[in-house]
Amino acid sequence: VIMNIIMFIQYDNITIVGCMLIMSHGIMALEAFLFYRRFKITLVGFIVAMIWAFHNDIIDYVFMQYPYYDFIESHLASVAYLAFWLSVIPLLLYLIRLKQCKTFDHS
Repeated sequence: VIMNIIMFIQYDNITIVGCMLIMSHGIMALEAFLFYRRFKITLVGFIVAMIWAFHNDIIDYVFMQYPYYDFIESHLASVAYLAFWLSVIPLLLYLIRLKQCKTFDHS
């Protein structure tokens, strides 16, 4: 979402693909916030989420399999760094919630 908005500003051009990516990724982020309290928090879930998130970042920015935009090519290090932290932050929130669940789970 952030990358597409910056790209729109930089190129002064709004594309249908960029709008679709903003809407689809924005809705997925909104879903995560809406369902956050309903997620079953487990250590296995954390490990699967961690592997999935970092695998995605590695495929995108190590093997260069991201959607091609001139913007990404010219700012690859910054975009990859932002993607990394956008993967770490939800995992940290999940880990905090896992710790809270284990603190109060006496079973």
